[in-house]
Amino acid sequence: IHGRISHTGKQAPAVKETSKKAIEELNEIIYKELLPKDTTGEIYTNLAIAQSEMNDYNSALATLNTAKAKFPSNSDITNTINSINDTIISNHFDSASKYFNDKDYQKAVEEYLKIQPPTADSMLGVASAYQNMGDTKNAINYFKNAFREFSKDSNFVLK
Repeated sequence: IHGRISHTGKQAPAVKETSKKAIEELNEIIYKELLPKDTTGEIYTNLAIAQSEMNDYNSALATLNTAKAKFPSNSDITNTINSINDTIISNHFDSASKYFNDKDYQKAVEEYLKIQPPTADSMLGVASAYQNMGDTKNAINYFKNAFREFSKDSNFVLK
């Protein structure tokens, strides 16, 4: 869909609404006509990839979970789920790092806590943010939890 871009570089509201309507119509066609004919999971996977490229990760994962239920042995579906989950985690790390570098430690904590399941890096990030906020109690708690959960991991090193 081609639309007019305003002088600010953003699509005009009418174009956005037209694009939204077109996407809704395409989704209806996909869900009513194409997905029922999918015998391998390929259409579901491609739809999920398109959804994730539009940063609609919840829809992408929902599509893939539906596909996984229908095609449990399809490794492409599993690999795509893992890839999207990795992207989500990476996005949270990027946001948390930006907040941390901007010294907005509370928002950094919020982003690190969105990483599920927690990783050593996310827990250490929370601990460091609390430490920088002067919240020693929470900092120590997260450092201890990270050590307890991940000290057996050969990549886990406290500096």
